[in-house]
Amino acid sequence: MAMDRPIPPKRVESQPPSSRAVLQSVMLAAIPALITSNIVWFGLYTFVNGYLVRDLGKSNEQWTAATLFFTGGMVLMPGLIIELSSRIGRRGVVILGMLLGALFYGLLGLTTSFSAILGLMVLASFGPVTSDVALFPLIADVCGKQAGKAFASVMFLSVILMTASLMGGGYLIEALSFRGGFYVFSAVCVVCAVAFAYLSRGMKSRQETKVTQLTKLSRSDISALLRGPFLAILVLGVFSAPYNWHTANQLYPNLGRDVFHLPEHAIGLIVALGRLPSMLVLLVLARRIDRLNAVTVLGVGIGLSGLFVASIGFAREMGLFVAFYALYFTAHGMNWGSMSAGVNSSVPGRLRDSAFALMSVVSTVSTVLVGLLHNRLLAGGMRLEGVFMVCGTIGLISGMALAVYSRIRPPRSGADTVREQSQG
Repeated sequence: MAMDRPIPPKRVESQPPSSRAVLQSVMLAAIPALITSNIVWFGLYTFVNGYLVRDLGKSNEQWTAATLFFTGGMVLMPGLIIELSSRIGRRGVVILGMLLGALFYGLLGLTTSFSAILGLMVLASFGPVTSDVALFPLIADVCGKQAGKAFASVMFLSVILMTASLMGGGYLIEALSFRGGFYVFSAVCVVCAVAFAYLSRGMKSRQETKVTQLTKLSRSDISALLRGPFLAILVLGVFSAPYNWHTANQLYPNLGRDVFHLPEHAIGLIVALGRLPSMLVLLVLARRIDRLNAVTVLGVGIGLSGLFVASIGFAREMGLFVAFYALYFTAHGMNWGSMSAGVNSSVPGRLRDSAFALMSVVSTVSTVLVGLLHNRLLAGGMRLEGVFMVCGTIGLISGMALAVYSRIRPPRSGADTVREQSQG
């Protein structure tokens, strides 16, 4: 009888993790990657700088030459990273970058050869570029519609770790030697690589958008990258932003010494704590950016950043000098929280890696050009205050132009772009 037939047990289907759980797992996995990135980036510009100049007796000119090997490597690395991502996956490339950071500091502590250090500078450039070209596309894949929130949240974490690196790294070097500190940095990078490999296991299990190699881009792909909102972001956003942040990062301490005669510990404290206001902006954007026009936010942020950079040049009182710096980073928090989201919303998903790679190249090239502009303006007799005014004005004009453009041509999501191409 039908009544006697056994009733099969109900299948219990596993529920996919909630978007909040996915975001939390991504944030947790990002922590070791961000630690390594900050150790390599800020450690190089601060502590490797001191090692070359103070311990090895190199001149400022030689230090400048060494940094060109680092920034030059950053121009070349995106293509290599995309090629590797297509073969071993984005997650594997991020882990490789962290291990190369460990190798950089480990070998740096073993050599005093300037030629060898120049080669190590190129090696060091791989790790920071993986953040833009591999980690951020991976986060966008995993988080989907919450990618903008994830980007802003990750940058919030980065600011915290950035501040800790600036404040704590100096004490470590002071307690040890430069070379002893480098060995500690190397060990931290190894630990972080292992931690990321463990914490990012969930990213590996989720389906990942195929990486499109640069050599396999079609004409339509190139056309999609070099037109519309993405081109505007590159020219008016990514290319112009270094006029603000490179000026503030590289010359603000010099202005503090020359104009306000500040001691080094005071400059270090201002530089570290001045970034804290950006955290409030990133907290707000983490909750709102996916519902906003990210390109408009980016344009306004760059414009206001330029305004406050120029204002630093006008400051003649200590209070204003510090206040304008804090206001600059408040505005710069808008850039941190919106640039990756703007790029992500302006290109098809299959071109995301290429877009982030192009963004990294353009930013690095612009940084080199801004550094050359600083050098030429100062060599021509311009005071530091004037350099801040010139570079800040460029940022102000570019940012406002991008904001206006974004209202005329709002960005569309990658899915919309794919749909249009399939219909065309």
